[in-house]
Amino acid sequence: MFTFVFYFSPTGSALANEMNKDDAKARQIEQLLENTPEKKLAHRLQKLQQKLAKDLPASRSQRKQAQSWFERMLEKLGMGGSPLTDDDLAEVSALVSQVREAYAEAVVNLEQEGPAFSQSTVLPEPAKALAKERHANAVKLVKEKFANIDSKLNRLTSSQEAEEQGQLLTELAEAMKDEQFKRTHTAVDPKHLPWGSPSEDVREPKMSKGEIQLVLGINPFEQYTQLASSTLTAEMLNPLGQPSEADLAETIDAVQTDEIKALAESLNNNPVEIYTWVHNNIRFIPSYGSIQGAQYTLETGKGNAVDTASLLIALLRAAGIPARYAYGTVAVPADKVMNWVGGVTVPAAAQSLLGQGGIPNTALISGGTVKSIRLEHVWVEAWVDFEPSRGVKNREGDRWIPMDASFKQYELSEGMKLADNVPFDAEALASQIEQSATI
Repeated sequence: MFTFVFYFSPTGSALANEMNKDDAKARQIEQLLENTPEKKLAHRLQKLQQKLAKDLPASRSQRKQAQSWFERMLEKLGMGGSPLTDDDLAEVSALVSQVREAYAEAVVNLEQEGPAFSQSTVLPEPAKALAKERHANAVKLVKEKFANIDSKLNRLTSSQEAEEQGQLLTELAEAMKDEQFKRTHTAVDPKHLPWGSPSEDVREPKMSKGEIQLVLGINPFEQYTQLASSTLTAEMLNPLGQPSEADLAETIDAVQTDEIKALAESLNNNPVEIYTWVHNNIRFIPSYGSIQGAQYTLETGKGNAVDTASLLIALLRAAGIPARYAYGTVAVPADKVMNWVGGVTVPAAAQSLLGQGGIPNTALISGGTVKSIRLEHVWVEAWVDFEPSRGVKNREGDRWIPMDASFKQYELSEGMKLADNVPFDAEALASQIEQSATI
């Protein structure tokens, strides 16, 4: 009767409620840790590893310490009991069943990923073949490793011999110790903490075609990227260098999604309208390299020079207009760069922002003053109908024309000074409160 009354007391009810909350929270955490077949398998293997490598050896050590001298003598003579109790075996068997269930789901999911490489419209054929081969090798390795562990687990749960169980525990712990089933902790160097301003120290821009090819890893005998001038030259206006199929193809960075195709169509598939839209709607971010790709740049409305070029190329190619990346070193007046990177007031601040984003740059000084800033930059070249309408009426392309949609100038205005524009009389407010207050 006393126990009955205690359980339904406010304290007991509160304790029961807290326990239920803890159970519910534990189940939610479990669901988050197992929300994909791969995560489920990794999580359950991790629990099994914990059981075999830590929990069972610890409980076995405790039992040994509690043994009588007679039990220890029998064990030395090989007549001792099993190192695993019935409860131990039951827990291991339950974990093994959970692992096998998760493995069956994960391996099916892994095998189904293989055909996706062959069906990809983005990867070239050599890349497809390589990806397919690596995927097949990965599936084979996963199956071999699991078969080895599963065989030992099967013997462990069915064995009744103390010596065999001990040997299998050692082998399983050894087999699983090097497997990573969760993300490891990343050591933090106090001198290089994961926050703060990034370093603005970058290399100087490369000044020759050969140097740029070396930095970008471009084979000079293959036409991957056009290294070009930022101005219209006689070479550009020469009808040589016809576009190829690659100049209309999708790439990982310039995928022609439904949204991109629809936008190109809404802009009449016209190169001038497409360029103008990207130039006027995508805000520049001073960073280096391909980070977002075309679709994400479209979604966010901002991107660096490469991301902006990727979006422009994707739109042009979706409109049937050949387009390619151009990479080179340019010199821009310092005041233009200061406006471009966000409206800073000194050239050093502009260089700092460029450097923090990883853009190679250097100041060009004349008469003790920074007149311009030299930097490596990316833009686009499009094969358009340049003569006579300069692309306004695009019937059949005849020239590679540079298009830089990332470089622009902004109209910036200072923020409103509230103290000047919204006058506030503190004494009048205090007087009004005193007069209207009821005490």
